[in-house]
Amino acid sequence: MVEAPVVVITGANGFIGGHLVRHFDEAGWTVRALVHRLPGLQRPRVEYRMWQLGDPLGTALDSVDGLIHAASVPYDRPDASPTNVEASAQLLAESREAGVGRVIFLSSMSARPGAVSQYGRDKLLIARQFDRPTELVVRPGLVLGDGGLFDRLRRFVERRRVVPLVGGGRQLFQTVFVDDLTSAITVALEDGLHGSITIAEREPVEFRELLAEMARQSGSRVRFIPVPYRPVAWTMRVAGAVGLRLPVSSDNLLGLRALVTEDVNADLERLGIEIRDYRATLRAIFAGG
Repeated sequence: MVEAPVVVITGANGFIGGHLVRHFDEAGWTVRALVHRLPGLQRPRVEYRMWQLGDPLGTALDSVDGLIHAASVPYDRPDASPTNVEASAQLLAESREAGVGRVIFLSSMSARPGAVSQYGRDKLLIARQFDRPTELVVRPGLVLGDGGLFDRLRRFVERRRVVPLVGGGRQLFQTVFVDDLTSAITVALEDGLHGSITIAEREPVEFRELLAEMARQSGSRVRFIPVPYRPVAWTMRVAGAVGLRLPVSSDNLLGLRALVTEDVNADLERLGIEIRDYRATLRAIFAGG
């Protein structure tokens, strides 16, 4: 009897990590889910282990075919930057020493030279360490689904009649449905891809159109008001000072101002898959699947 391949997923409680756990479990893999707290609903075949970024991986790496590093410390913590960079380097060193067959780091399209957000700069620093033939950096666009930044934006749009558009909402995004992202990562792991690969829809969409389509799909009647960056940045500083949580952070705002689109055609051909555009993705999300 052939044993199922084994994959370790860090950050398995997170938005993308949780979807990866479900996807690999349903695909017949043996999944070791590393979590900082046990989920209320656990998948029967998944092995959950208590772990947080910076802890040794230890026996979690025994007889492992692949590891997907999706864990990160949120940037509202003052130690987020050094923790994410240093702990990821430690994780990579342990994976190499254990001889893990394939290692994937979940990065971001914001991770590029000249990145202005701390998040983007840190992701780039980490990604540069994943440089062996057994290692792959995955750079997704804005991930659409039931969590993360998109879900915070969705709830913000659904609950308000007036929504500010920073900089007029003309920023260009390339999105990816979380289900398409998990499928692409599976292909990359099974095919042994290495280097770096960007996963996003081929054509960018303006931020204001993305929000407008969200409103249409949800049936929300929303009026969009263009606002300049400066007062929004000031509002975020005040909100942070009084402990008020907004759908985006100051670091998100920095990233928003410096968005750059990419030609992803070669990477999608390398994967041999197609990524749904934002309209098809939003239809699937609001239809519940």
